[in-house]
Amino acid sequence: MTEERKRPPTMQDVAERVGVSRITVSSVLNDRKPGIRVSEDTRRRILRAAEEMSYFPNEIANSLKRGATDTFGFLNVGGLLSSEDEFTAKIIGGLVDGSVKENKDLLIHRSLSGMDLRRSLLGGKIDGLVLHAQGDAAVLDLLSKSHLPIVAIVDAIAQFPSIVSDDYGGGKLLAEHFADRGYHRVLYRRKRLEIVSSRRRFEGFMDAAGVLGLNVTVIAFDEDSDLDPREAAFLSDAVNYPCVVTGWRDLSLAPVARYCRDEGLRTPQDVAMAGFDGLTGQFDLPGVLTTVVAPWAEVARTAASVLAAAIRGEEVARETIVPVHLRIGDTT
Repeated sequence: MTEERKRPPTMQDVAERVGVSRITVSSVLNDRKPGIRVSEDTRRRILRAAEEMSYFPNEIANSLKRGATDTFGFLNVGGLLSSEDEFTAKIIGGLVDGSVKENKDLLIHRSLSGMDLRRSLLGGKIDGLVLHAQGDAAVLDLLSKSHLPIVAIVDAIAQFPSIVSDDYGGGKLLAEHFADRGYHRVLYRRKRLEIVSSRRRFEGFMDAAGVLGLNVTVIAFDEDSDLDPREAAFLSDAVNYPCVVTGWRDLSLAPVARYCRDEGLRTPQDVAMAGFDGLTGQFDLPGVLTTVVAPWAEVARTAASVLAAAIRGEEVARETIVPVHLRIGDTT
C-alpha cells in the first residue's frame, strides 16, 4: 500500500499555528498591505513558522493579483537556438544579465506558431517579449496585434522598437580598412535571401567602396553552400592579382578559407579576408580573422532595459543602434 502524498502547507495552516489571521500572514510573507500593522514579534513568529513548515507564497497567484509575472520572454523565430552556437550564447547571456538588472526572470521559448504561440506568449506567462525574427509574416502579424510589449533585436522590425548593431557603419569600416591596406580588388559574398542586417551591411560597404574607388565583385550565395564557380574563378587569379574577400558575416568566409587551403593560396598575401560579427571560433583560419565586432551581449542587455521601460509605459525609441568596432587580425 503506497503512502498517501503529503498535502503541501497553506497560508491558513501558518495562520493557525501562529494564532493570527490569514490576512496578517499574507501581509508579512508578501510584504504588502501597508495599512496592516504587525508587531515585530508576530512578524518573526510568522516567518519562523513558514520556514519550519516549508511554506512559500504562491507566486503564480500573486502575479495574477498584480497583473504582472516579473518575467521577460525570448523568442528566436526560425533561427538556431543552441548553447553551442556562439551568437546564441552571447544573446542569451546578455538577456540574462539584463533581466537580472531589471529584477526579472527570463523564459526562453522554442520557435512556435498558431495556438502554441498564443498559449505560450499571449497567455499571461510573461510581461514582455524580446524577439529575434527574420521576417516570419504570420508570427509578426499575430504578435503585432497583441497588447504584449515587444522589442526586436539584431534585425530591425518595423512594428516594434528594435535594438540592433550598427550594421551600416560596420560595412563602411570594412571598406575603409581595405582602402587603407591598399586592397582594390574585392569579392563581396552577399546573402541571397537577405535580412535587414545583411542588407544594411552591404549598403554601408558599397556606399563607402564607391567613394574610395574599390573594384567590388558581388556574388550572392546560399547559406551552407560551397563556392560558386564564379567565386573560384575570381580567387584563382589571386596569385597574380591579390584580393580581399568579405561577406555579411564571419561564417560567410568558411568556404573561402577551405578553398584557399586546398589550392595553396596564402592569407593574407594572396587572398585577404575580413568578416562581420566578431564570432571567429566557427571555422579554421590561418590566423586571427579581421572582423567588425558586433557586441551582441550588449545588444541583448540594452533590449532588456528597453523592454522594461516599455512595460512601465515609458516612451522608447523606435530603433536603438549599438556601436561596433573593427578588430584587425592577421588576415588583412
